[in-house]
This record gives sequence, C-alpha cells and structure tokens, in this order.
Amino acid sequence: MKDAKEWEKVAENIVKTRYWLYQLLENDTIDSVIAEKIRNIRYMLMICIEEVTQLAEYDDKGWL
Repeated sequence: MKDAKEWEKVAENIVKTRYWLYQLLENDTIDSVIAEKIRNIRYMLMICIEEVTQLAEYDDKGWL
C-alpha cells in the first residue's frame, strides 16, 4: 500500500460489502443457517474494518 488513502479505499469496499450482506438479511426467505453465516461474515468484516482503519493510521504516521 502506498499510503493511508489506499487503506481508506480498502475499508470503503469492505463497508460496501457489509452493507450488501445486511440487505440480503432483509429477505425473509433466507434459510436460518444461511442468515447465521451472513451475520458471522458481517461481524468478521466489522473487525476487519477496525483493523484496516488502524493500519491506515499507522501508515498515515509513517509507521508502515
């Protein structure tokens, strides 16, 4: 990655994916097992967003 702006782009794409998964959960016809998997993925993406944000802060300070 070249700088913190690149990390920001990565985070934006993760947020878009997380929102898309949220929209899938609004569908009442989704099987409960699949819905649980989608919720797990959304949770993991939330953690990923936090980590990417931290990396962007490190990069912005010149630590990477």
